[in-house]
Amino acid sequence: MKRTVRNIEVAGRRTSFRLEDTFWEGMRRCARDRGVSIDELIDQVVALHRGSKATMTSAVRVFLIRHFQELAGNQALARKS
Repeated sequence: MKRTVRNIEVAGRRTSFRLEDTFWEGMRRCARDRGVSIDELIDQVVALHRGSKATMTSAVRVFLIRHFQELAGNQALARKS
């Protein structure tokens, strides 16, 4: 699976961030859903996980999985109504 490196800003500092292209697409969709840029979204995710032992990349992957699980669950509930 192809990984892409992007330079982003986290907590006011530029850093390189490497994710598989599928996760970058998920980041684009999630950021659009929340009305923020990808940099802002990653900054929010990292702030939520500050102090944990998770890497920034791991925190983003877990966040995205949870986001789309929640979205799928909400859609399933809407279909049942």
